[in-house]
Amino acid sequence: MAWRMSAASLDCLDAGRATIYSGWLDEAEKHRWRRITNDHVSNAFLLGRALIRERFSELCKCDPSDIHIEIDARGRPRLAGETKLDFNLSHSGSWVILAYGEGRVGVDIEQVRRRNWEGIADAWYHPEELRWLRSDLSLTERLRQFYRLWVLKEALVKCLGQGLNRHMLRGTDMGPIVRGETDQTAGMTFHLCDLLSPALPVALCTDRPEDPWPPMLETCVPADPVEPAD
Repeated sequence: MAWRMSAASLDCLDAGRATIYSGWLDEAEKHRWRRITNDHVSNAFLLGRALIRERFSELCKCDPSDIHIEIDARGRPRLAGETKLDFNLSHSGSWVILAYGEGRVGVDIEQVRRRNWEGIADAWYHPEELRWLRSDLSLTERLRQFYRLWVLKEALVKCLGQGLNRHMLRGTDMGPIVRGETDQTAGMTFHLCDLLSPALPVALCTDRPEDPWPPMLETCVPADPVEPAD
């Protein structure tokens, strides 16, 4: 099965959809969702769970509420039971993105914002990445490439199921991937693209690239859910 990515905007999450989607959650998810006090984070959680269930219910030909999600020992969500299928979620700004397929996957999206990036880069970036960012790039391009490097690093640690590991990330030069010289490093294969514009870079990392490669990124509005009959 080829890797796929689906992205949806929080702007599509109206009250009707939220009511139906919340009904797909299991009791543990409902408890977690109700404890989230930030509306933006709460909506992103709900839309992410809806994307997972919509996509896997299409693949498995079952009802979305029949898709069960569990949390592994490292806190990473996964499908319950024995399966080769994997998924990963990310959200930034008003967008939630899901990557899914067979193997192991990590995905990250970041909305580019003006910030003092140099302190973060000094702490987490490879010396060659720092050298390139501080070369003859314009200030705007430095910020853009800082984010493109960051989504690759986030996708890597999410694929591995690890937290941010400074030693590993400082030891992995993502520059050749950003510049289009290769799509592989650290034993993984990467895909780097933009969602709608360069202001929303997206990176996918997997240990098992499948044809066709690179994966397709689908920008979608979740389908109008149908309430079950009484």
